[in-house]
Amino acid sequence: MPIEPDRERPFTAKVLHLVRPAAGGMRRHVALLTQDLQRRGVECAICGPEDIRLDGTSGVRYHALPITARTSVIADLRSIIGLNRLAGAYDLVHAHGVRSLWIAGWASRLRKIRWLATLHNVPAVHGPLQRGGIRMAQRKCGAFLAVSRAVADEVERLFHPSAPVLVIPNGVGIPSPVDRAAARRAAGIAPDALVVLGVGRLASEKGFDVLIEACRLARVTLPGLILRIVGGGDLERSLRRLAEAAGLDAGTMVGALDDVASWYAAADLVVVPSRTEGQGLVALEAMAHGLPVVASLVGGLPEVVLDGLTGLLVPSDRPTDLEAAMLRLLKDVELRRSMGAAGRARVQSDYAYDRMVDRIHEVYRTML
Repeated sequence: MPIEPDRERPFTAKVLHLVRPAAGGMRRHVALLTQDLQRRGVECAICGPEDIRLDGTSGVRYHALPITARTSVIADLRSIIGLNRLAGAYDLVHAHGVRSLWIAGWASRLRKIRWLATLHNVPAVHGPLQRGGIRMAQRKCGAFLAVSRAVADEVERLFHPSAPVLVIPNGVGIPSPVDRAAARRAAGIAPDALVVLGVGRLASEKGFDVLIEACRLARVTLPGLILRIVGGGDLERSLRRLAEAAGLDAGTMVGALDDVASWYAAADLVVVPSRTEGQGLVALEAMAHGLPVVASLVGGLPEVVLDGLTGLLVPSDRPTDLEAAMLRLLKDVELRRSMGAAGRARVQSDYAYDRMVDRIHEVYRTML
């Protein structure tokens, strides 16, 4: 049964956002969401590991809880007990990700807690024991929010949820224009260079090794092609070595940055070469900046990138297919412009940030 909001009833609430160790899209999502909800009268707090304090969350209270990235009996018990102590001061607990769902679910079996969960990625659940444990933990969940239909389908398949599963895609704002010429001058890139951009955590599932190989192949046809990868993570050193071995310049690995707007402005296209992806926030950001996107045919990416209209989709882990798609766009400036314009229009019509916050706000209202 769909959740129906009661818009006539005045609404304020205190919501505790439960977050596991996080980086990338989930981290940005929670930081922005809590700020916007507070502006709408929802008092938000964030609960998670000591190092989870998020940039741009002024006025948001933090509670330390020892949630780990992987299952840990001792840490999980401490987190469940700690959440039980905290939850009484809040109207709702909003868990982000499977690990937080696990903690909130078992805590709700010890005391009455109203809670919901957002799944930002296709759940990685291994074996019948873990799957059975999550099915038991989620029984008192009030609602599941999935960032894509692909994630929602996996939630329904793996969890057999009794609560509604609502697809609420992450949204992005339309950025203010950034001067392309100035961005290129600041980055030391020639005005006529062709620039491919990758953005994200430097982790295996993001597929940046495939992007580096595809660029090595593409440089046979376009020797001046420049690749820039913005992000940090465990694979930074190995990817830097891989880029060097591929003959790419020393500036290929940019590192982690809080603001990527100038790199979007400097780029000709964005590549999202992921091996798995819940939705693809980087693809949305690129489209909002008016850039065409080449993305893997995995997870929620085909819901965001419309093949042949806002970008091109290719099988994951196929450098030659990725090379061909990149070359098709890099050789055709008019195609890049038309796809970039279509992508920006799609973000404005289907992925507006305010619409996402409105829908989450309405879910809170129906649960209280």
